[in-house]
This record gives sequence, C-alpha cells and structure tokens, in this order.
Amino acid sequence: MQKNPFKWPLSAICGVLVIGLEMIFIGAAILLWPATSEPFSIFTNYHSDLGNSMPGYNSFLGASYYNAAQAIQGTLIIMFFGGLYVLSQEDDHRNRKLLLGQIFGIITGIGWLMNGVYPEELLLMHLLWALIFFIAFIPAMILISKEIIKNPDYNNSIGYYGLIAAIIGILFPFLILAVVITNDVLLPFMLFMEFAMIWSSEVWVLLVAVNVLKVED
Repeated sequence: MQKNPFKWPLSAICGVLVIGLEMIFIGAAILLWPATSEPFSIFTNYHSDLGNSMPGYNSFLGASYYNAAQAIQGTLIIMFFGGLYVLSQEDDHRNRKLLLGQIFGIITGIGWLMNGVYPEELLLMHLLWALIFFIAFIPAMILISKEIIKNPDYNNSIGYYGLIAAIIGILFPFLILAVVITNDVLLPFMLFMEFAMIWSSEVWVLLVAVNVLKVED
C-alpha cells in the first residue's frame, strides 16, 4: 500500500473521504441538533432531517454541516465511480456493463450533491433529487459488484456485500408501502432502514476503495 496518499488511485481517495465526511460532518450535525427540538433519533427522524433548519429540526450550523457534507460527498461519489475504470477487462461486453454501472454511479453522485443544494425545506426539489439518488445507486452497486465478483484480482466478498446492500435498497419502497398500509406502525423500522441503506452503501464504497488501493498499488 502506497504511504503517499497523492499516489492513491482516484476511487480509493474519494471512497475513503466519503465515509470520513459521514463520520465527521454528519456526526457534527447530530451533535448540533438543538435541545429545543425533539431529540434526534434514527427511529424518529429521516437522514435528511439533519439538513433542515426550520423550527423543530436542526440548528442553522448543524444543518449547514449536513448540507455541505451532502454536496461534497456527492462530488466525491462522482469521482469515485468515474475512477472505477480500473476494473476494466479485455472483455468488451463486461466493460460496457462496467461503464453502465459507472454512469448510474455518476447519476447517484449528482443526486447526492443536489440533496445538499436543495435541503428538506425545499421539499419538492429535495424529494426529486433524493429519489434520483436512491434509484440510481441500486443498479450502480449491482453492476459494479458483479464486475468485482468476476474479477480475480478483487475480493469477491465485497461484491456479494454490494448485492446485499442493493437488495436493501430494492426492498425499501415496499417498506414505505407497508408503513402506509399499517398507518405508520412500521414507521420507526422504516426510518431505521433508511439509515441502514445509506450507511451500508457507504461502507460498500469504502470497501471497494480499499480494495482498489490494494490491487492498484
């Protein structure tokens, strides 16, 4: 492993920074949640509530940390997926699938970035970009994970983990429907699963980034 991070592959640098920003900036946004609001919880709040500075939600500073993190993380995700050309093989068919996965990944990054530009207060635009983010991330993870599984130089368990994370995303709309049918009885579980979906996806990004670093060193 290169000790000089300036020599790391683009995907490795960006993948590590994505999880770092989640821990630092999102952690700060949680800590800055005001005592005058209902306590923040992954069972009672959406992830994007952290970027809402309206009364009853986050402080202005906490929301600013969150929204800045979303914009930067989205930019990093665009570069992360762009840098995954290192997975290219001599098989043109596989390379086309890899390229399609990269395209979905770049769309994911754009949606992620725009979530920071349009916080929860701007609800319609926020929901639009959040929907783009969630929908695009699923095929991106599936296509890239399948290429990792088929690539003998990479750890195929990371690919299988990516497929599991994608399945969580696929099941999420059905969970939303279940919440509606049960009149919000399952709402705490759905909110928890939103965090699980986001964080499991980010862990996948980190694992891919570390594997890229090891292989391309």
